[in-house]
Amino acid sequence: MGKVLFAALIGVLVWVFFFLKPRALGRKSEPPPRPSDEPKGLTESMVQCARCGVYIPASESVSVDGKLTCTNLGTCQHARR
Repeated sequence: MGKVLFAALIGVLVWVFFFLKPRALGRKSEPPPRPSDEPKGLTESMVQCARCGVYIPASESVSVDGKLTCTNLGTCQHARR
């Protein structure tokens, strides 16, 4: 009877060590930050070039005849076609 109890105790300890401990270690103490928790102001609005259709940051665009285009016409995809 003593050997059966000892084997059962060893079995329970092995089960706790291999199954419960990894689950407990896998849990994080605090949840990951939400995207809305990120600092504001780091993003810039994107605009579409009226000539080539490529989206570029608003700071890299220039208004020509009321339409936004690439600042550098050499990099504008429309100029390469």
